[in-house]
Amino acid sequence: RNEEIGHYLGNNFWQLALELDYWLKPELQLTGFTRFTKQGEGSVAGVFNEDFLNFTPEEGYDEPFPFGIVERDWQSGVRVFYKPHHLAYLRFDLTYSDISNFQHFEGQTTSDMQLRVAAGWEWEKLWR
Repeated sequence: RNEEIGHYLGNNFWQLALELDYWLKPELQLTGFTRFTKQGEGSVAGVFNEDFLNFTPEEGYDEPFPFGIVERDWQSGVRVFYKPHHLAYLRFDLTYSDISNFQHFEGQTTSDMQLRVAAGWEWEKLWR
């Protein structure tokens, strides 16, 4: 109650994501993915923009979305999911990110390559 409900990126963004999965074998999945995000400055947690109060309904009001200096993040990558046993899995993610207007600074760019490795085991099912 009285808490904001929302996305971890806030309310001033849009995102387009595409993911293609292919099972090479029953226990081995290959995934290719890409994601494009445009995130503006500000959110409901900060000072609220009241520019719309300077216009009448007859004049109308329009503002860009997202607003402010917009950070653009393009991510692409591959994921390998392997489940050698019904109680265990391994996952590898390789992701490349290309970011413009990094941290909402006009003209600042950066790129990043990440490798994530995860392993899991379902302990609960061992004791049943």
